[in-house]
Amino acid sequence: MMLIKIVLKKILLSFPINQKRIFFMSFDGKTITCNPYYIYNEFQKSANDYDIIWCCNKPEYKTLVAASNVRFVKFRSIAYYICLATSRIIINNSGVPFLIRPEKQIYIETWHGGGAYKRVGISEKGTIEREKTIKILGACVKFFISSSHKFSEIMSQSCCVPKEKFLNIGMPRNDIFFNSSIMMDVNMKIRTLYSIAEGCFIVLFAPTYRGDSFGNVSFKNSLNVVLLRKIIEEKFKKNVIFAFRGHYYFDKSDASCFDIDFSDYHNMQEILCTVDMLITDYSSSMWDFSFTGKPCLLYVPDLEKYTTTRGFYTPPETWGFPIATTNEELVECVKNFDIEDYKLKMEKHHKMLGSYESGTATKKIVEIIKTFL
Repeated sequence: MMLIKIVLKKILLSFPINQKRIFFMSFDGKTITCNPYYIYNEFQKSANDYDIIWCCNKPEYKTLVAASNVRFVKFRSIAYYICLATSRIIINNSGVPFLIRPEKQIYIETWHGGGAYKRVGISEKGTIEREKTIKILGACVKFFISSSHKFSEIMSQSCCVPKEKFLNIGMPRNDIFFNSSIMMDVNMKIRTLYSIAEGCFIVLFAPTYRGDSFGNVSFKNSLNVVLLRKIIEEKFKKNVIFAFRGHYYFDKSDASCFDIDFSDYHNMQEILCTVDMLITDYSSSMWDFSFTGKPCLLYVPDLEKYTTTRGFYTPPETWGFPIATTNEELVECVKNFDIEDYKLKMEKHHKMLGSYESGTATKKIVEIIKTFL
């Protein structure tokens, strides 16, 4: 297998670069979303005569970016490797892929989370060989988009990317939270699509990936939806719709107790625009959602284990979100929730991490991309 990879790489690296080709990928082609999706949309507004390649494994997502100058390849297909090796610019959100020529190509890492929460890269417990690989791939990065000063610091170390390569502009996918008009339109769209009454209070439970970067760990739900629905309805005086969204990399089968399953909807940011409350754990969706001003609570029944096996860059108690390790504690968090106090804590959290989010990231990165075309 190693010999095949070496031969394949040698052949592909002999191919010429197409100076007008841009390669987009989100989560290894599992969907079309996140920062690459927003960058693509902005880029197409004024430069739709370029050869655009999207890595996409599922036909149902292709309509999201369908255009005359867009072609699709499946992850790890022959076409995928050829297009990857010949693109002038490569935009991804989950780590440097195989076959990057930093002397000829512009690789832009947008990452798939902001803030400074769970550990990744060489900050996780891993093998020496994995650390070597991260260092080699880190050297291929031209630009790394950053959401905050703290993010730049930790990811520079964790992904072995020099600090001067970080673009301190915020995340393109979070620009949406700085435009109330777009948020309202998205809210109406999602509620119509899922037949949700306008007055309903939507609570989203969105737990993160359980495990590290090396293997899959299935999610098992321990959230008491019946109890929480009652308490939240009493607190906010509205009918509650409980929704679930699973992570891209784990089993979503344990969502039967929820009213709606958003797991297959491509755009998490649009869901966050719509829901009225987020319950998560260690997911960076808490960072995104904090800019909406709406309540986010952390349900972390495995906090002690997760701290030992994965670890954090900053202590959870400093994040400012109400934290509960049991359903009973979560009930108390809801009962005692104060929106004004919460907003002050979010402002403090943004300042503590040195937030770069301002609603202008997408335009800034597109302007940078154009300079290399």
